[in-house]
Amino acid sequence: AGPAGLSCAFYLRKMGYKVIIFEKEEKAGGILRYGIPEYRLPKKILDKEIEILIEMGIEFEFKKELGKDINVYDLKKDFDAVFIGIGAHVEKKMGIEGEENFISGSEFLKEVSLGKREPPGKKVAVVGGGNVAMDVIRTLLRMGAKPILLYRRTENEMPALKEEIEKAKEDGIEFRFLTLPVKARRENDKIILTNIKMKLGEPDKSGRRRPVPIEGSEEDEVFDAVITAIGEESDRTCVPPEILGEDGWVYADKRTGATKIPGVFAGGDFVQGPSTVVEAFGWGRKSAEAIERYLKGEEVLKVEPPEKTVSFMQIQMEYFEKKNALRPKELSPSERIKSLEVEENPGFTKEEALEEVLRCFSCGVCNSCGICYSYCPDAAILWINEKPEVDYDYCKGCGICAKECPRGIITMLEEE
Repeated sequence: AGPAGLSCAFYLRKMGYKVIIFEKEEKAGGILRYGIPEYRLPKKILDKEIEILIEMGIEFEFKKELGKDINVYDLKKDFDAVFIGIGAHVEKKMGIEGEENFISGSEFLKEVSLGKREPPGKKVAVVGGGNVAMDVIRTLLRMGAKPILLYRRTENEMPALKEEIEKAKEDGIEFRFLTLPVKARRENDKIILTNIKMKLGEPDKSGRRRPVPIEGSEEDEVFDAVITAIGEESDRTCVPPEILGEDGWVYADKRTGATKIPGVFAGGDFVQGPSTVVEAFGWGRKSAEAIERYLKGEEVLKVEPPEKTVSFMQIQMEYFEKKNALRPKELSPSERIKSLEVEENPGFTKEEALEEVLRCFSCGVCNSCGICYSYCPDAAILWINEKPEVDYDYCKGCGICAKECPRGIITMLEEE
């Protein structure tokens, strides 16, 4: 019941299908509930969204884990189609001595979300440079700890969103770049972490410059705790081997979510690895559309001509009032770090949201503005049922209507 699964269920229910979601946790939301901190996504907002799904008729069965309580083969027998969107929650290991003393970043965020986690200490090292690392380090700060980020490359190579990096820096968090832990040991209640300095070499497969250790640069430092957030993988042991590719990863068509088992679809982080919530929502939608085609006995992959898009160059700006975009309200760093429960970006009021929506150009959409009707020199554009229609008996193809259309809707085609 994470973003991919919720999205798929939502669209299938809108199509009229009965949908049941199986979730291993006690509540729905997946990473939205257990991975994104309260200060970024308040749980009351998430709960309202899930309540809408319940009101739509979507059913939930909790404490049902794939591979333990349920399996794909049985689901395939009981349901006409199955969608797997269990996310990527298996923390990658660093593979160094003493790693058993570290705390998993994703597990830390989950425990904080459940109210089961106290600060692991005052001085805490967070290893990693992705979005999970940013969430962990900013959460620690709001819990009263003094976190320090250790990252083996430079800021330019960090995979985290630039906005998240900037906010962490605004919060006053210390970043140590070109630093990699290579060994750890526990002494009493402390962790002695051995770090080595790095330099950047040639680019690797990701396109980022490879970090290379600098010999003789090892240094020990004492921390109360170390939290790792170096990436997550999907648990592929809970699914049939038939849906795995030769490389051992889940294979699902990126256009439909279809796997090698007919009627079984998959998507989101479970297939592509950690990404954004929006991408997971997208996987859910396109999989739902493919599932509907499958249930109707149609080709799962529907090849359609690309939708026409209107470029900015086709918009006639002189017809629009210039109005600057509103900036969402955002608390200052000194205010937002006071508590985990303080939402750092309260967003727009209802009135502000409506005002911002009205700035939309409606590119490629006719709103019956009447510009073409007014400009046509031959009265070839008629006004019928409050919208324009071209009378081709009178149109001489001058193109004035296409040139003046504010939203780039009208195009000229050469007559054969």
